[in-house]
Amino acid sequence: MIAGRCRVSLDVRHADDALRTAAVDRLRSMAHEIAARRGLALDWSARFEHPATAMDASLTAMLTRAVERTGVPATTISSGAGHDAMIVAAHMPAAMLFIRTPGGVSHHPDESVTEDDVTAALAAGRHVSRRDGERRRWLTSSFAAARWSFRMDGNTPTSPLKAGASQRLRPNWVTRRQEIDARGLVVMPGMIDVHVHFNEPGRTGWEGAATGSRALAAGGGTLFFDMPLNSTPVCINVHEVERKRTALEAASITDFGIWGGLVPGSIGEMAGMAASGVVGFKAFMCDSGLPEFSRADDRTLQDGMSEAARLGLPVAVHAESEEITRALSDAMTGRGARDFLESRPVRAELEAIQRALRFAAETRAALHIVHVSTGRGVALAAEARAKGVDVSVETCPHYLWFTEDDVERLGAVAKCAPRCGRARTPMRSGTSWSPGISTSSRPIIRRASPR
Repeated sequence: MIAGRCRVSLDVRHADDALRTAAVDRLRSMAHEIAARRGLALDWSARFEHPATAMDASLTAMLTRAVERTGVPATTISSGAGHDAMIVAAHMPAAMLFIRTPGGVSHHPDESVTEDDVTAALAAGRHVSRRDGERRRWLTSSFAAARWSFRMDGNTPTSPLKAGASQRLRPNWVTRRQEIDARGLVVMPGMIDVHVHFNEPGRTGWEGAATGSRALAAGGGTLFFDMPLNSTPVCINVHEVERKRTALEAASITDFGIWGGLVPGSIGEMAGMAASGVVGFKAFMCDSGLPEFSRADDRTLQDGMSEAARLGLPVAVHAESEEITRALSDAMTGRGARDFLESRPVRAELEAIQRALRFAAETRAALHIVHVSTGRGVALAAEARAKGVDVSVETCPHYLWFTEDDVERLGAVAKCAPRCGRARTPMRSGTSWSPGISTSSRPIIRRASPR
């Protein structure tokens, strides 16, 4: 008997979507050629297509380090199976740890594992839990997509949620939970400060994490992201990131994340800092004021954005043109507030923002512009975002309130860069702007150590 109809299904898988698509196109072309040669009708249709799902680079690096600590060589592989991690990765960072099977037998009754391999996997899991088990990914631009419960902790500062009681927010899977009667009170998510300089370690006399984190907690904050400069040494490599992490763990009473530095010569360090858990990379487009934290020239900034895009982390920039601010600063004849204001014109910020946006578009990096001081800068970012550039901005209270007259009246305490007091009328609430970290930014958060 010769069948009058034949139905064939093909399952084509590859880690590279472009190669997989090319293979499908080639198979389709070959099928049509065969059908035409034999005088057959061919109906080709795709029943299901799903792009390859990449596991999170920093979590994969974390697992790799954990496996290597067990003395077993770590190998990174691509799996063609449709694991549950594909679904998980659509909502949060994901990674997988595989245990090999003798003979490579999989999805079959004969599939098995060895006791030694299971022991090694469990040991790797212990390494992760000991070093990194308290890390959490922040999944939205503002608050964690997680449930929380209260735990009594007498060593923590008084919570603003209820006067007279000391409470600490903990994930809902911790033990020894205690229910707190919050009737008549307002329960809100903890505030996140995405940009602080706690100068820890090295310059804690300016403001360290011990006092800074307590001030944050007193105001309802539970998490801060610390900038890579002002600590000594600055955080431009893995060693200094780890030193800062150790110092913050010892001093901070709130959770934190750490920015890595992007300076000339540090691009080769970015992958290591990413594996160590930095939330992103901070660059200055003008003189930072610290000789050890050099400004990122155009080549450094563009190459750094390319590397950051590969690592899946954002680049934050202090956007002011070095050429403009340097020339005007050198030409200053006085040292008053008005002289300083005139040395930091709006065009210096706008020119730098435009340049950073161009680099972000070219490299497809996630760009975060810190402390934007003018609505025109926000408008540039909004226009670029509408065109597909992954950009976000933040501003600061003094840009929303102080005027040039305030800077002259208050003096050095109101001095900042970019300059505040851009206009006689400051920005007010209602101005069209969208501060906040980029939604594509998925920083690793370090939990505060219990006291």
